[in-house]
Amino acid sequence: MAASVSLDLGKLVSITQTLENIFYQSFGPNALLTTVLPSTGKVMVTSDGASILTSLQLDHPVARMVCSSALAHHCFTGDGTKTFIFMVAEALRSTLRRAKKVKNGCSGSEKPHISQFVIEVTQALGYIVSDILPNYVFPQLERYATATKLTGDMTETTHEMTLKVLQTSMLGKAPLEVSSHFSHLLSKFISSIGNSHNVLDKVLYLIDNFPTVTMEISNDNYSYSQIIPGVLLPKKSVTLIDSLLQTSNIKFILLECSLEGDQDEQTDLPPGVLQVSGYHGFQQALQWKEQTVRRILQHYANSGVQLIITSWAVSELVMSICRAVGMAAIGAIPLEDMERLAAAADVIMVHETHYVLSEENIATIKSLKDVVCGGQNFMQLELKTVSAVACADTLVICGPTPGLSRQYSNMVLNGLKCLRMWLQPLNFSHTAEENMNRKRKYDCTSEDQLDSTEALVQNAAVEHLHKKFKGMQLACDHKQLSDPDLPDVLSDSSLLETKLASFGSAKHHLAALSMPPGGSIEFIIHSSLENAKCCYSDPGIQTACQIIQDAVLSVPQKIHENSYLSASGRHAFIQAKLEALDKVSVGKIPCIHYQTGAVWTDSEGCEPVASKMVLLCHVIELLQQLLRLDAIVSVKL
Repeated sequence: MAASVSLDLGKLVSITQTLENIFYQSFGPNALLTTVLPSTGKVMVTSDGASILTSLQLDHPVARMVCSSALAHHCFTGDGTKTFIFMVAEALRSTLRRAKKVKNGCSGSEKPHISQFVIEVTQALGYIVSDILPNYVFPQLERYATATKLTGDMTETTHEMTLKVLQTSMLGKAPLEVSSHFSHLLSKFISSIGNSHNVLDKVLYLIDNFPTVTMEISNDNYSYSQIIPGVLLPKKSVTLIDSLLQTSNIKFILLECSLEGDQDEQTDLPPGVLQVSGYHGFQQALQWKEQTVRRILQHYANSGVQLIITSWAVSELVMSICRAVGMAAIGAIPLEDMERLAAAADVIMVHETHYVLSEENIATIKSLKDVVCGGQNFMQLELKTVSAVACADTLVICGPTPGLSRQYSNMVLNGLKCLRMWLQPLNFSHTAEENMNRKRKYDCTSEDQLDSTEALVQNAAVEHLHKKFKGMQLACDHKQLSDPDLPDVLSDSSLLETKLASFGSAKHHLAALSMPPGGSIEFIIHSSLENAKCCYSDPGIQTACQIIQDAVLSVPQKIHENSYLSASGRHAFIQAKLEALDKVSVGKIPCIHYQTGAVWTDSEGCEPVASKMVLLCHVIELLQQLLRLDAIVSVKL
């Protein structure tokens, strides 16, 4: 049995507008907090768009589709959840307005079916991504953007720009003093990683290993967040001799098995548990166990080992023998921390107790200390030598409650992803011949040829693109992006392709480019699309450009409306828009001031250009899917 519910543009607009209203007051630097009551029953107060979307319990499949796409984009870029929703909602509203005009402009039998208009717009949107963006929008953005020269080391200029990008990404997600503290702390943390990395590799390493190189601590103020030299291990099962805490150059091994020897597979007994019959059997089993453990520990002591770190629990029997032979042991360490410590110390973990130790299994700790963070006890291990491909420090993120410490941790991780978008190359390329062929597909019939004036304009645009990017080389590695946190929606559909290489081959790069926040990128995209429309006679492309122009302007409009203006002044965005576009036409970079709502050109923040371009492409891809939806079919067998 199947039930079908038809969909139209009006319904799509209603759904996305409902989502838009949820984020209306929590957008921008003046973001207000939203109280969310998820199904878990715990109250969440936040302004983070991804956290709000995740907690929503949505019934309509289209709403879930939009939210999943926005969250997938956020997992990839670390930002832009609310902007994604705003742009999709405004694009659908703009499409609906133009569809009504087309329908009302015809009469009688000439009135076209609405699906014809939608299909034409959908095809034109694909053309915008594949041709107009690389040939018109990207070169214009490169002209206005600030390009930072990247080198292998963290230079003063790179450090300054890194700090600006982080501060901009965290703005509005926490109070100003909190976001400023974490942005400075994260920038310092990136710089502390070995000099063998370039900045991009450092950021990618921290993203991939974020759960192990950071530690969330509750019951402490955010100001206690700090970078602790060395690795912090939970002090759950520890036996130490006092003299070891005052000793330097402590040799240790990482043991991924029990110190009590191989366990009986038939009885499957845990460490420290003996199965005996009678008192005599107990004496024999205890003696055998003690001899086995003593033999293992003596073998390690003969190799110079002073400290054993194991993922298994340390029993009282092992503790007593460790004290007797003058060794120390730290047990019940999570495997993730063990692997991180092994990578940082560049050693191989021991998987069997009878394994003969070598230099590859033994590392040296410079110092060993007891540390208390948030009322919890840890062991601080500061390594003497650190692997060139690992981070030996720990970023401790503190918050007064578990919820706030988690929120600050997400903010730091998202800041790293925004930094990755700033550093990662964005590739695209089309030859002049390919561009002319694509343009003829839309602008020419079989009888007509391309107008000579338009051809000259198109050729000039292509030549300008190649000249702009000719010889542009970045010192950062062109490492393919991958993110294990991306939702399944990316693998199930081509809706949100997250490969930056989808823009073409590696002939041209748009990386380490930034612009001031507050709508500056959106204003330049609007102006670029306005210029691109003049080069195309196809009405579908012109309509699609107008729809995207309306969508991108929804971002500065929301910033203008959420400023400190009076209620009447908040609706004067048209005047601000005209003023901003006039500044773009004379080569200035305008943006909306988050307090006054006025147009200004002195913003100090930095927003990655690549993030906005990927956002725009993802929004267009989702629009193409939404506009082709005709009905929702529910099948019950």
